[in-house]
Amino acid sequence: LRAVRGLGMRAVAALPGARRGFIREAAGLSGEVPRLLTGQRVFAAVGAVVGNQENVTWDVASTDVAPIGAANVDIFLSTDGGFTYPITLATGVPNTGSAVVTVPNNATTSARVMVRGAGNVFFDISNVNFTITASQGLGNVLTSESVQVFPNPASGVVSLSLAGDLRGQVTADLMDAQGRVVRHVEFVKEASGHIEQISLDGLSAGNYLLNVNTDAGRVTRNVNVF
Repeated sequence: LRAVRGLGMRAVAALPGARRGFIREAAGLSGEVPRLLTGQRVFAAVGAVVGNQENVTWDVASTDVAPIGAANVDIFLSTDGGFTYPITLATGVPNTGSAVVTVPNNATTSARVMVRGAGNVFFDISNVNFTITASQGLGNVLTSESVQVFPNPASGVVSLSLAGDLRGQVTADLMDAQGRVVRHVEFVKEASGHIEQISLDGLSAGNYLLNVNTDAGRVTRNVNVF
């Protein structure tokens, strides 16, 4: 066990036998240890932008019930290709298979995400590196604009509020956990304050991402539909 730990998290995750042995010995489990993260990429976006909110998805794989019984998970970020995971994205997240996190200010081309059972030893990491980029043009939007969604959680309709010096065309796309656009609105912001209502009728309960695009840049807000 000590030798396996010394390999580092990426090495353990890259060697299925080592990972299973590590988890089984540490937790006293038997049988196969399930993989947690789904697909090659855990963020819905191709690349993550600092300050945006992104979905992290994983396969619960019965880890929420006995014998593992992990009701919650912790989510961590690596910026060195998975060798270390010093950045905490979320803690105590319900082990439901999906969580929304805010992309931290850690630009890198070698990001990976780890999902680990809270107070447990089982874990898994994303299979390939992805890129986190600094916001392009977003600084002006974030400093001059207050972008809010309310009420949140919402049902039936949610309001998008923009307040500040920005003027011009605005588009907003509401995306589900699979990255599909389920609502699209366009409007022109002509004054310091603008509120646009977006219908949620017919949408299933869950977490959605609202991508707001302007000539000055892009910002993302989380919308929780109930």
